[in-house]
This record gives sequence, C-alpha cells and structure tokens, in this order.
Amino acid sequence: MKKAEVDNTYQMVLDIYRMNVPSQSEIANPFSANKRAKKSSLLPKPVNELPEDVNTWTTRNFVDYFTDLYKKHFDGIYRKTYSSDCTIINEIMDFMDANDLEIKVWTKKYIDWCFLNKDNIIKKSGNFLLITLRAYLNIYFQNSIKNKAKSTNAIPIYEDFLNLAKEGKNMELFSVYGIPIASSYFINIKGLDEEEMTSGITLLIDKLLTGTPVEQAHLSRMVQRSINRSPYIDGFKLIDWRDKFPKLRDKYGNEPWWRDKDYTGDLQYVLDNFVNK
Repeated sequence: MKKAEVDNTYQMVLDIYRMNVPSQSEIANPFSANKRAKKSSLLPKPVNELPEDVNTWTTRNFVDYFTDLYKKHFDGIYRKTYSSDCTIINEIMDFMDANDLEIKVWTKKYIDWCFLNKDNIIKKSGNFLLITLRAYLNIYFQNSIKNKAKSTNAIPIYEDFLNLAKEGKNMELFSVYGIPIASSYFINIKGLDEEEMTSGITLLIDKLLTGTPVEQAHLSRMVQRSINRSPYIDGFKLIDWRDKFPKLRDKYGNEPWWRDKDYTGDLQYVLDNFVNK
C-alpha cells in the first residue's frame, strides 16, 4: 500500500474524534430498507382504533397499543407522551430494520414479548415504561429470534459499510457497526496501524463520555453494536475492546444489555471481506 494512501486513511480516522457527532436523525440506515410499510388507508380511523394490518401502523399507533396492553396487564393508566414515546418506537423499529426483520411486524412482537416478560423486566429495571423496553432489544434478538431460528442466513454488510466510508461518515462506521467491524476495516483493509487505531478510539471515547447527551447516546450505541454484532471470525481486530477500553465497562457494565463476552453460534453477518484484501 502506498504511504500517501495510508497517511490519508490515518488522517480520516483521526478526524473522527474531532468532528461533530451527527444527530440521531442523520444516522444513515446501513441496510436496505426493503420492508417498508404500506400506505395508510384514506379513510380516517376513530381515535385509538388500531388498523387491522400492523404494516399500516404509525409510531403513534404503537404507543396506543402499548398503552392498551399496559391497561390490560397492570389495570392502570400509562401516561403516554407522543413526542418522546414515538422516539422510542422509532429506535425499536430501527433495530428491527438493522437486523433485516419485518419492521412493524417484529416491533409489535417485541412489545408483546416484553409484556409476557414484564416481571423479569421490572425486577431488573425497577419499572415498566416504554423507555425501559429499549434496553432489552438485544436480549430479545439473541434469545427469542436468533437462538430459536432453524437456520440463520448471514446478512451481507460490506457494501453498505463501504458506502458510509466513501461518504466520509466516519462516526457512523463505529456507531452503526461497532468497534470490531470498523477497526478491522481500517486495520486489515486500509492498512492502519493497530496501536494508532486504538489511540484514536480512546480519544473518541473520551470525547463522547464527557459530551452532550446526544454524544453519549452515540457512544452507548457504539458499545451495544460492538456486542450485538458478535460473534466475529478469526482475523478480526480489537475484539478485546472491553480490555483495551476499560472506561466502557465502567460506564455500561451494569446495563441490562451488557455482556462480558461475545455471543457464540452462527454468524449474523458476512464478515470475510473485513479480513481478506
């Protein structure tokens, strides 16, 4: 590899911790949005009446659905606030889309699963609110979807990753794909030195840890993605990120989604291209 190319790549990575962190709405979806909802019916629906087809539901419909289930399970009233609750629904749908699942169908299934497991959630979190549910997405995916599937088709992600890299969306490479995948690309494919990569990520972590709530949310997402993109394959770099960046364990080690080890079993994603040139 030419020295100039390595220098340019190194500069691009170092720019990660100097650049402004994009807002949540600016994060590009790394996967093809091939499961979009159908158009809503032209006929107006009565207030709180849910359409029969879940694919036509809006985020407000999902909030209403959660509220109805809350009334049924707890015999109480959930004080919904659409402005904040719809944001949580969007995060859940983004997770389903990122894992190549039918977005709205699986969002509803996830809400149903949470209510079936409400006692365990309350025991761990101390409450049962819509905002509480996002902490259990990874547990749901690993235990209720991935582990029960008869076969798992690995999702190709390399081309989507390259598109973000070509657009210079360096922060997104880490917040969307996690540390091992992004680091393996820069080290294995672009020829960046592993020690320099580690130093750059350390600076990025320090910046986000003391940053705005939005920046800290991006750091949390980066850590969660580092966990739930596992398992990885031989040749991947910084899979020991928990040891190299102990501040992440100190910050997130008590979160419900945290794991001290990567998941085992079938690969969720096609990863060969991040190792082989």
